[in-house]
Amino acid sequence: MSISDRDAAPLARRRLLVVEDTAIIAFKLAEVLGQAGATVVGPIATLRAALDVINQRKPLDAALIDVDLRGEPAFPLCERLSELGIRFMLVTGYELAALPTPWSASMAIRKPFQSADLIHAVLALLAAPRPTAARTGLGARGNEDERRSAESIRDGRNLIMESRILIEDSKELRSRERGGA
Repeated sequence: MSISDRDAAPLARRRLLVVEDTAIIAFKLAEVLGQAGATVVGPIATLRAALDVINQRKPLDAALIDVDLRGEPAFPLCERLSELGIRFMLVTGYELAALPTPWSASMAIRKPFQSADLIHAVLALLAAPRPTAARTGLGARGNEDERRSAESIRDGRNLIMESRILIEDSKELRSRERGGA
């Protein structure tokens, strides 16, 4: 691959799992990663479906995971990916310090994000060492108050991210219309 090919498709030949339950964000993730040359697996919206996909043991280079999937914490998925040695990054609107240990130390990108920031974060993820073992057994258990708090934060964060995506897309459309006129 030449330097110009790498610049045009920095994620070429990479298989990336996208696990996100908000449709507009999921499709934006898939679009940005696909435009950067990645083969996107998903988007997948539920914890169960994501676990089913990774348990099929098809090759994956990495996974991008929303922390909260329809009210369920995604940490059991993170644990399974760690067991399989698959890199993952949390895609979240939460402050990382608010996440339970050890997930607060995970690679992450905050929502809302810019497309270029996402690509740079994924490249950094792919350069990081592969996980070697499950990190904790906390994933399936959760405090009900934490879940409710997380749900409120998630809803507000999703509205902000959806608004940014729609604004970006409308700017792009207006720019194309001006260029074509």
